[in-house]
Amino acid sequence: MPELPGLALSALEASEEADEAAEAALDATLAALDAVDAIVAVDAALEATLAALDATLAALEATEAADEAALELPF
Repeated sequence: MPELPGLALSALEASEEADEAAEAALDATLAALDAVDAIVAVDAALEATLAALDATLAALEATEAADEAALELPF
């Protein structure tokens, strides 16, 4: 049977290894959260792009309507 100080040392080493594993898991979790933040930012950028495209389309339709109205003016 191992000595009590040896057991205490082994338990301390196991505890330190568990702490390191927990710290690595926390780092991985934080990295995953950063990735989610990046995905949310990309989604917001895509939504803004779609809104800009909708506005562009509306402007083009308004220009087309103005052009058609101008062609109907009596000159």
